[in-house]
Amino acid sequence: MKALYADKLAGGISILLIGAMLYTLTDTVSYIVTGDTPVGASPPSTQLSQHVQPTLDELVALQMFGVADVAASIAPEEQAPTTSLALTLEGIFEARDPDRSVAILAESGRPPGSYRVGSSIPGNAVLARVESDRVLLKRGAGFESLAFPEANSRTRPDVASPMPENEPDTSYAGPMPEIGPDGAYVSPQEADEEPTSES
Repeated sequence: MKALYADKLAGGISILLIGAMLYTLTDTVSYIVTGDTPVGASPPSTQLSQHVQPTLDELVALQMFGVADVAASIAPEEQAPTTSLALTLEGIFEARDPDRSVAILAESGRPPGSYRVGSSIPGNAVLARVESDRVLLKRGAGFESLAFPEANSRTRPDVASPMPENEPDTSYAGPMPEIGPDGAYVSPQEADEEPTSES
């Protein structure tokens, strides 16, 4: 009995679906042929069809994201003043990962020490960043910079000094030794000698 009702219900739903599809098809064909608005659809808005896109200059003039302040766009640490701490920058190790970079700093009257980015340094400061020519220190809410000492105050020369005249020349100007078939060095005299073959 239930099967009988299920079959009748399925047949009725099929007829309704086929009727809905035929109605939609005839409505679409009518719209294409005559250009009339389909039943239940709202007429197209003329306001959208008359919309003109603004030019780039008009968009820029709107300042949708505010006005750019050039001075504010520079990071505060880039404008960091020179520190007043009694520290000297002795060396740096700049790593690919900036957080692993190390600076060698010396406090006046004490031996130098190495400090990793993020560690505390003498003078109640933190090593914030290591750059190729300076380090940035964070003191309180601000940044300070510490650069290498000026070139004229360095104790080591930037360029190698020439050899004094009274020093002997220790460079080797003779023939270079060769490597034999057994992998051992052969002196130039041994290389010149012909190997004797035993008959």
